[in-house]
Amino acid sequence: MMILYNGKIYSKDGFCQALLIDGKNIVATGSNEEIRAMAGHGDKYIDLEGRLVLPGFVDSHAHGPLSFEQKSNIDLYADETKEEYLKTVEDFVKAHPDKRMYSGMGWLNPAFDALGPDKESLDRICDDRPVILRSGDGHSVWANSKAIEMAGITDETPDPDGGTIERNEDGSTHGTFRDQAQEIMLALIPEPTVEEFLEAIEGFQDMMVSYGHTAVFDPLVAFDGNLNKAYRRMNEEGRLKMKFALAYSSMPEDPEGSLEGYRKGRPLKNGKLTEGTFVKVFIDGVVEGGTACLKEDYCNQEGYCGRPLWSQDTLNDFCAEVDRLGYDLHFHVIGDAAVQQVIEAMEYVKQENGSRARNTVAAHMQIVDPADYDKLKELDIRVSSNPYWFVKAPGYYEDIELPFLGKRAETEYPMKSFFDMGLVVSAGSDYAVTPRPYPMEGIQLAMLRTLPEEDHLDPEKVLGAAEKITLEQGLDAFTLNGAVTMGISDVTGSLEAGKCADIVVMEQDVFQTAPEKLFETNVYMTISDGEIVYEKDGRK
Repeated sequence: MMILYNGKIYSKDGFCQALLIDGKNIVATGSNEEIRAMAGHGDKYIDLEGRLVLPGFVDSHAHGPLSFEQKSNIDLYADETKEEYLKTVEDFVKAHPDKRMYSGMGWLNPAFDALGPDKESLDRICDDRPVILRSGDGHSVWANSKAIEMAGITDETPDPDGGTIERNEDGSTHGTFRDQAQEIMLALIPEPTVEEFLEAIEGFQDMMVSYGHTAVFDPLVAFDGNLNKAYRRMNEEGRLKMKFALAYSSMPEDPEGSLEGYRKGRPLKNGKLTEGTFVKVFIDGVVEGGTACLKEDYCNQEGYCGRPLWSQDTLNDFCAEVDRLGYDLHFHVIGDAAVQQVIEAMEYVKQENGSRARNTVAAHMQIVDPADYDKLKELDIRVSSNPYWFVKAPGYYEDIELPFLGKRAETEYPMKSFFDMGLVVSAGSDYAVTPRPYPMEGIQLAMLRTLPEEDHLDPEKVLGAAEKITLEQGLDAFTLNGAVTMGISDVTGSLEAGKCADIVVMEQDVFQTAPEKLFETNVYMTISDGEIVYEKDGRK
């Protein structure tokens, strides 16, 4: 047994001093005296020296291993300008002259004009082999002329449903491909091997446990793909350091093909891995790409509200069949029109298939019409929010969100409203969109809705002051509510007898820390299934 004592433990029943672990489970919480009385000879004692103990953090939406693997190629996440991106690409090409294809990830839309990055810039670096670079938000691709040629795209190629091929004034391809159009380019990139994904999972989970995570929801895994195979092998070999729940990906352009895969799937809860319980559905794109679906026009494009990835009838039928197969649905939802599509789809599902205990999750929820709040509550649609984004980010808010959305920009990410209406609200990083997925930083941003370096008392710096949440709400979002939206709250998410010993020990007491200093706190220790997987002075 393991005994944590002399601490400030944030248990299900309030604060206590000590906690007893037997194997991978919590046996009891209580006072030092109560827990010592239950201990036996040879047990391991850990003196917390007054430190705060929280349930292990849960990231309810992160593309970890996939992003980790892509960053092992051309990694643009540290760059901010077009010139910096091109320098990184050039350096990589020079360092790897024998590669037949170059791929990478991490560029951001604010570094470019509305059309996005151009192919000619990449051609000047490499014109004889394809270069395909995914944006940091995962919704656009920047490609050179060779890649465009290999994909069979010409100036006459029409935009695919739900996608945009950016074009110059003369109609020629510009070099940027949005949403479903990017899939044409991404199809050229060979799938990473199982071994490459094994390495990526190792690197990702080492990073996440250092931030106190003990569970992650990966919302984009192909049923029979190499990433799924890598997860299974890691689990079978006992190499997973945290719990993972996986959602099978879907293809709006081929719903029946997606369903064929789901029919072969089966629910699996084995060790630290859960799969076969969720299907991920993209409803729209992103605001910065002009592909989020809105009820009213984009302010910079009269008559344009975004381009839906699904017709309502097709979405309804697809979701109903997914539901009949026993899966829950995890939606990517940015715009208020996309929210309405989800509501109508789930009303149809309920009408066709009847009531059951569903775990329907809408991720992101950037622009939400208050008129839809009651329906969200009625349908028990849970929210996977992204607190790391609840700020007026340089290059985004003034240059993109305000010009694109107008007054709607101030209403983005209404997290407090979700709590107030009684929805289950979890939190995710959407890693690698958020490069530092530390939950206490996310909680700070949700509490203050300003960047750490900004004056949180200056109302001009605050994004939607009415939507500030409390520390306790933030902790719920990153712990128990995350476990709920992952479908694993029966075994984790809170510190109570019978649940897994998924625990984070903090270096500082966040209840005594000023909100503007939460991002400076540190994780002292992370325990997953009763095993110490991270210690501040030496990673396990």
